[in-house]
Amino acid sequence: MKPVIVTLVFLCAGNICNAQSQKEKFITYGLQKDRAETAAARGEHAQAMAIYDSAFATLPFLGYDYYDAVLNALEAGSDERANNLLIQGTENGLVVEGLYDSTIISFLQSERCMPYLNMRDYMKACWLSRADTAKIRKMKELGSWWVMIEDANGNLTKQKASTAYDRLWVFVKENGWPTTLEMGNQCYYLQYLLLNCLDNYPDNPKWQQVLP
Repeated sequence: MKPVIVTLVFLCAGNICNAQSQKEKFITYGLQKDRAETAAARGEHAQAMAIYDSAFATLPFLGYDYYDAVLNALEAGSDERANNLLIQGTENGLVVEGLYDSTIISFLQSERCMPYLNMRDYMKACWLSRADTAKIRKMKELGSWWVMIEDANGNLTKQKASTAYDRLWVFVKENGWPTTLEMGNQCYYLQYLLLNCLDNYPDNPKWQQVLP
């Protein structure tokens, strides 16, 4: 799922800046992020931190990507770097309350995290001052994407609502394709919903209707 989401973010680059140099930045960013994840997986956490720094220097506003960088910093034993990444990520739309990794939760509940916790509300305010809060609110008002279906034996199964894609399409048509710059992690949530509504990315004709 993650690589597809990154691809979708890349395709959304035109919403942020149409210049070729910006598109090149997205390509560079994606390559750097892949290198950082590979280094972290090999246990080369110091090297991964340096690569993450280069990636965020290239494109700082992809808030969700700070999640893996924070985990890597904690694996490296660098509380200072983890705090700085949480601060930077929150300023760029990272919703820390939505992070459920036990390592991060333990860190957030400890005194080691006080440098971030002391700055959290301020950094949220910084992001909200730039975010499209009206678009976020509209998306949250779209309703549930799932329905519970009962079979002949009384067993309940969760299925996609038949109207899910239509509601998403109307939202995108009226409000444009969401980006993390505008909506923070809510952007990824909407992309995830589309991925679950539509098959054969990106060749499905319905995909062609929603992609920028």
